[in-house]
Amino acid sequence: MRIAGFTIRNYRSCRETSAILHPELSALIGINGSGKTNILSALLLLRKVIGWRPWGRSSEKAASQCTLRIDFEVDGRTVEYEAVIDYTTTERNTEEVISAAEKWNLRAVTGEDQWVSFPSFLFRVRREEPKYLLPQFIMEWKRTALSRGAEITPGDLPQAFMEEPILPILQTIQGFISKISYYSASQYTNPSECPAYITLEEDDYLRHRNYGRHAKFLHDLYLFKEKSPDSFQEYQSIVGKQGLRLVDKIEFHPVRVPSSEVEVRTGGRIVKKEIKRVLVVPHFVIHSTKLSPSQLSEGTFKTLAVLLYLSTDVSELLLLEEPEVCIHHGLLSSLIELIKSYSKQKQIVLSTHSDFVLDQLAPENVFLVSNSRSSGTVAVTLPEGLSARGFRALKEYLRTSGNLGEFWRHAGFEDV
Repeated sequence: MRIAGFTIRNYRSCRETSAILHPELSALIGINGSGKTNILSALLLLRKVIGWRPWGRSSEKAASQCTLRIDFEVDGRTVEYEAVIDYTTTERNTEEVISAAEKWNLRAVTGEDQWVSFPSFLFRVRREEPKYLLPQFIMEWKRTALSRGAEITPGDLPQAFMEEPILPILQTIQGFISKISYYSASQYTNPSECPAYITLEEDDYLRHRNYGRHAKFLHDLYLFKEKSPDSFQEYQSIVGKQGLRLVDKIEFHPVRVPSSEVEVRTGGRIVKKEIKRVLVVPHFVIHSTKLSPSQLSEGTFKTLAVLLYLSTDVSELLLLEEPEVCIHHGLLSSLIELIKSYSKQKQIVLSTHSDFVLDQLAPENVFLVSNSRSSGTVAVTLPEGLSARGFRALKEYLRTSGNLGEFWRHAGFEDV
């Protein structure tokens, strides 16, 4: 399962931005303001679309509208998808979906070139057995139609979508979209925001939900150690003395603490409840010195977090913005090699300003992103973006002299 290609219309600087992605790793390069982050954000918008529901929405009016056209490849067959999305942009420059009109074309599966309008959340069923797929789909479809005040009849359901083999394919796509992950350039670059400990309640939930991403990383790392000790040891070997030498050892010290809460029920009855809580203190050992997470350098903390989620994230599409931020060149080369390795398991799209990142990549992995007043953001593969003469010069340079990063440093891609 992967995204074969996309077209983004009227989203930020993307007036009509199209690209056919590499099946494993795609790297977006370009100057500041070219639209690299906008492409990543548009792909992330897909995940927000499937969370939209036609009922219970606020009365807020959409400020913007964009269109996403995606070609999903499932077991070698292409499913075409298009969504017209009404959204608003928050103060944090993130989007909230107000409404979405989605449609699908399954001609590669059914042989019929027909676009059918259905929201993707309809394919999210609670039970995976084939016998439950169709009934639950119909039930959710009816609920959606009724919420819009529409009268429905059995003939309203397109016959192509009534076929049982179609629904598992659409469910696979829905699951793929729901697990898209995005890591921004600055997401884990301030370890001072990290608490010295975390408190867990029953079922390993964080006690305080406002801890933020840094505490969530500690929480996820601790649960990784407790629930997958063999995989944690493998992770520790990657970041430890035998690998990247970020830390010598990662330790957790859990302490059970007594706690109780008072609950007032109907009639004023007071009930005292005992709550099981565990206080977990993490230590990162470097040269025999135990450090709290807030004492780690920005590059060390960010790399530890990125590698954890690369190895444990269940997504099949990972969006990564500027992995080079806060990381020195020696460590960066190792990190990119690991990213390339993980791209065999999940599709990865990253943006970068670093020639050292390009040092590790092949031309087919690189997309040149530019932004002009007339066309907006344009993304083309490296072979497409160069003249025939320039591409011949690049291939000769790679064969005899150096790598992509060095070529970018010395000649650039814009003038060849």
